[in-house]
Amino acid sequence: MGNNKNVRQIHSLFAAAIKQSSEGIAIANIEGNLLFVNKAFAKVHGYKPGEVIGKHLSIFHTAEQMPAVKEDLKQIKEKGSTTGKIWHVRRDGTVFPALMQNSLLRNKHGKPIGIIGTIHDLTEQKRAKMAIWELERQLRQMLEKVQLAAVMLDTDGSIGFINDFLLTLTGWEKEQVVGKNWFNTFIPPEIRQEIKNIHKDCIAGNLELAAYHENEILTKDKRLRLISWSNTVSRDLDGNIIGTTSIGEDITEKRFAEKKAHQREIELTDFLKRLTLLTKREFEVMKLVADGKLSKQIAFGLGISHKTVEHHREKIMKKLEIDSVAQLAQYLTKAEIAL
Repeated sequence: MGNNKNVRQIHSLFAAAIKQSSEGIAIANIEGNLLFVNKAFAKVHGYKPGEVIGKHLSIFHTAEQMPAVKEDLKQIKEKGSTTGKIWHVRRDGTVFPALMQNSLLRNKHGKPIGIIGTIHDLTEQKRAKMAIWELERQLRQMLEKVQLAAVMLDTDGSIGFINDFLLTLTGWEKEQVVGKNWFNTFIPPEIRQEIKNIHKDCIAGNLELAAYHENEILTKDKRLRLISWSNTVSRDLDGNIIGTTSIGEDITEKRFAEKKAHQREIELTDFLKRLTLLTKREFEVMKLVADGKLSKQIAFGLGISHKTVEHHREKIMKKLEIDSVAQLAQYLTKAEIAL
């Protein structure tokens, strides 16, 4: 429950950051109709957000600019994202070049549902860079406060940022790992090269980084923790990938409990199958044994000899592959067989 609350808080903070950001951000549906425009995006065009929401994104372009815009939209739908210079027009009719970074939005089933884009007025590039630095500073502050693992890597896999939660989880001090290679320090040897190669392909643009991924990490004392990661790539103003940001939940105990429950289910299923191997008389004796009755009591109650009861008990234990009466009673209780 705590992690869910932290995730909701992060989403709320991100929503506020996007709305208040000095970096222009807009969201349109798949047809190009504007669903959200923050103040910065509207202002660079000379509008207020309320004046453009619901309009087609062509409001920001002249007729001469639209062929390039349509080609860009086509590339977004085909490739999932685009980065490049697109000419825009302000409300007063002046045109200006802008660096656009656009990404296709998908629902949980992978169906395209919209487009999100950021704009950088190339005439004010320095100001835009300062805005990005401030957003990164705010992001780092937020990541320090959450009860989730967070790490930022550069293109070589070196650690640029790691939050206190992940440090505590792994037993490291910040000065011991910042600047170190993440894969050599935190990834188990048996999967290290594989994950390093995936990271290199992602940075080179040859393979999309998995948005969600699970893998084990090493603590300082070489224990393993299983982390469920949410990953994104980071880009500079020119659209170049400069690293990755990952937020993860420690699911070690959760996954262990799931595996243990699954194993118990398998064992119980096997036990129920073995029960069918018992004869009617063995089943009667088994229930009395599990109920704590002594062999003499069972012999008297069923009208058979003590030796016969002992013979049945031996066969029951062998067929059910159990070692003790306590184990038998435990299985029967789980199987909800009335004694």
